[in-house]
Amino acid sequence: MPTLASRSAPPPVFILRGHDSPVTDVKYSADGTLLYSASKSGELKGWRTDTMRQCFSVENLHNRTVMKGACGGISSLCPLDNSQLLTYGRDGIINKWDIGQGSPVTTTSYPGLSRGFCGISVLKSANGECIAAVDDSEDHILILNSNLEVIHSISRNKSAGMPMALKIFGTNEYPQSPLVACLSEDGSLSIWNTASQLLLCSKLHTGGNAGTCFDLSSQDSTLGVSGSSGDNLTLFSINFQLGKIVKTAPLPIGSGVSKVAVRKDGKLFVAACWDHRVRVFALSGKPLALLRFHEENVSCLDFNPTIQNTFASGSADKRIAIWSIF
Repeated sequence: MPTLASRSAPPPVFILRGHDSPVTDVKYSADGTLLYSASKSGELKGWRTDTMRQCFSVENLHNRTVMKGACGGISSLCPLDNSQLLTYGRDGIINKWDIGQGSPVTTTSYPGLSRGFCGISVLKSANGECIAAVDDSEDHILILNSNLEVIHSISRNKSAGMPMALKIFGTNEYPQSPLVACLSEDGSLSIWNTASQLLLCSKLHTGGNAGTCFDLSSQDSTLGVSGSSGDNLTLFSINFQLGKIVKTAPLPIGSGVSKVAVRKDGKLFVAACWDHRVRVFALSGKPLALLRFHEENVSCLDFNPTIQNTFASGSADKRIAIWSIF
């Protein structure tokens, strides 16, 4: 029987070049017509997805020195709608941008956030957007509205180590209030109700390795996958009634993982790996493809929200690959 490594896999359908430093994040606009990309040097670029041509570029964002010998740059992108975008940097600042028809313009900012590795997360709903971020002390998770005003502050256990990944999301179990989940350095995943600030469940450890990333299915938010600095991905399920997070299957891959993303239909996920590869799995854990193109650590991924079999990957090799799968 052929192994994952031996199965033929498609090459990228398009390659985007132009960044002068490692690509740190890629995100599609809500309507899929733009792809935003960010870099370690603070470049923000926009690409039209119909022509794959660059439509704007802004340089030297979030580029304040954050510690001795280390520079800033953009660590996280979050589109709000088709004309607004959030950038978050290692300087601990969120900037809100109006993309408009030309060069992006900053409309408001929120300083005083963590300068660590954890990005930000946005939930869009009929009541507007909610944004999750970690404060500078890393003692609290902040929930902000679309005007970047703090509406909730949730205490977290700092003994779990640095926060590594955040996700704010809605569930059928708690329809009146968004939940926020935080993966910490020790591999623990904690989930809170944002309105009551109550801790609903906290457990999931990555075998003694540092947790790096996680994602949840938008079709069933009780199902998820996490990555770590070790050699395994971990599938898990959440039981809100019992307050438990249960590991359902370890997936050995032989590499650390920078980012995971579950496709909108909940059928598969992709993993950006430190060994320069992108791995594709069914959400059941069945391996589907091993994608080879990048020459350095793959740092980020995002699915096109309107063409679900298309996703983008960004790498420390300064390139962005566009893939079409299944």
